[in-house]
Amino acid sequence: MPLVEILSELTGVGVASKRVTREYFSLLERFGNELSILRSCPLNTIKQAGYHLLSEALGNMREGRVSVSQGYDGEYGMVRVSDPVLKKTHKKRKEQPKQMKLFA
Repeated sequence: MPLVEILSELTGVGVASKRVTREYFSLLERFGNELSILRSCPLNTIKQAGYHLLSEALGNMREGRVSVSQGYDGEYGMVRVSDPVLKKTHKKRKEQPKQMKLFA
């Protein structure tokens, strides 16, 4: 699964969005090429750099814990690598006022 698709799933915006593109190139600059990020970059390193959801999603993908939904009637199937519960928890934490984030 391409890195931009993982970022798109995690952020909830399109693959070609500015946000995904910015994050993608930031990751490439920081950790090297896409294949090394997807397959061999240590998850702790990614997590310590502030990419908590990405490290969880990559861990799921590397261990084969993905959700696959089949396509139908001209619709493509979907592969999901993130845990919806984890995303909701992270989203709630992001929605708090900045000062309250210090105590989360």
